[in-house]
Amino acid sequence: MRVTHLEGGAELEAKLKRLAAAVAGDDLERSVLAGAEPILSDMVDRTPEETGLLNSEIVAETLAKDALHVTVGIGAFGSKHAHLVEYGHQLVRGGPLGAGGHVVGQVPPHPFIRPAYDEHKDDAVTALGDELRTLLEREAHA
Repeated sequence: MRVTHLEGGAELEAKLKRLAAAVAGDDLERSVLAGAEPILSDMVDRTPEETGLLNSEIVAETLAKDALHVTVGIGAFGSKHAHLVEYGHQLVRGGPLGAGGHVVGQVPPHPFIRPAYDEHKDDAVTALGDELRTLLEREAHA
């Protein structure tokens, strides 16, 4: 049987614990939000700017978080019309359908959510990885 003696084991253990702490909590949240940025930016660029209202409603926000996990959503949370822009809709005049209203046309879809995600999902992973790498390198040299 071969026995190996490791010197500095306690120092190594302490450093590994610091590295684990560096990618948890608020630092992890900042990293995940940095990863969301490429998708968020393109989503805003793709929205029609008739009023600018939809642009102002697009955000990346933390939906859930604990010490080791972060869930971030990107979209127009609370918007009453983002889905109508993304998927299109019927144009109705004269009140609601079934209560005097009638369809006078179709408003075509103007996708901005899915194309932004599809085009930048790899960029998001890269941005997240870069941010985590920076955190780890900073902590490793502390």
